[in-house]
Amino acid sequence: MLGGNKPIYHVERVIQEMGTLFNDGEHIIYVNGSYEADTPLERLIHDFKCTDPKDMYYKELANRVRYFKETEEGVAAMSNAMEIMRNEAQYNARLEDLHRLVFAKKIDSFDEAKDFYPSIKDEDIQEIFDAFHIISSKLVKEYED
Repeated sequence: MLGGNKPIYHVERVIQEMGTLFNDGEHIIYVNGSYEADTPLERLIHDFKCTDPKDMYYKELANRVRYFKETEEGVAAMSNAMEIMRNEAQYNARLEDLHRLVFAKKIDSFDEAKDFYPSIKDEDIQEIFDAFHIISSKLVKEYED
């Protein structure tokens, strides 16, 4: 993806005009999944790509994979985790839809938003409207100045 031949890349955000780190506390560590060498990291990459625990190098990881794939409790736990992720993704998609509609001025009030999206939490709806009003106020002020 990055075009290099390193096993791992550390990515930081930089303020371009100053050439300094942004220091927002976020760090990206990109692991090159196509890197091949006989190192502990490459063996771990191999294990993460592995579908069969018996082909893994690291027994601790193989045991956990076996638990989640081959035991009733593990399969149930994984199914539950996947259901939670699916619900969160659906909720976030509805939130993004509402955000677009509010900023496009297709939904004008909290009550109208609640009617269209009854499953979205009140505080999330309010946060979208607050952000809209802050940005709108700034744009109006810039226009007037």
